[in-house]
Amino acid sequence: MKELGRLMTAMVTPFNEKGEVDYGQATKLALALLDSGSDGVVVVGTT
Repeated sequence: MKELGRLMTAMVTPFNEKGEVDYGQATKLALALLDSGSDGVVVVGTT
């Protein structure tokens, strides 16, 4: 079985002014979380 890592961070979903998912900001956030030590991110993991 593949090891997922020790630290999985629930990531919020960024939206733009129109209420649409901001994929550019989501990418930046995911990379920042990984650069900060997260082994992975959990999308749709928050309310």
